[in-house]
Amino acid sequence: MEKTNLSADSKAIILDISGHAIVVGKKLMSLGRKILIMVIQLLTTFPNTTFGLVMAMLLTTLSTGLFAGIPLIRVALAGFLKSVYVIFGLTNGMISDVRSGKIGEGLETMMQSLSPLNQLNF
Repeated sequence: MEKTNLSADSKAIILDISGHAIVVGKKLMSLGRKILIMVIQLLTTFPNTTFGLVMAMLLTTLSTGLFAGIPLIRVALAGFLKSVYVIFGLTNGMISDVRSGKIGEGLETMMQSLSPLNQLNF
């Protein structure tokens, strides 16, 4: 910073802004960490729903690849099939999770994990 051709006022402003950027960056990192923890917890709490969604995306990719040679049909069919696959996959996964009794436990766990977000000051 000392070797630049900026005035002392400009250097002071840059240092002040960098201090604020570090504080904002730390807040964003903690928020991102909490979101990542919540996503991982969601994936482990509802394994059947997650599996249904992953399979729906895989089937969408495969079926889009099958119709790759037909341009107009591919776009229309891919959108329709994606909706059908996602609805079917999520529904079957949720039904399996409800039958195993994990929905109630999972929602309670999620609510407890979201309570620290109220303490973030932005």
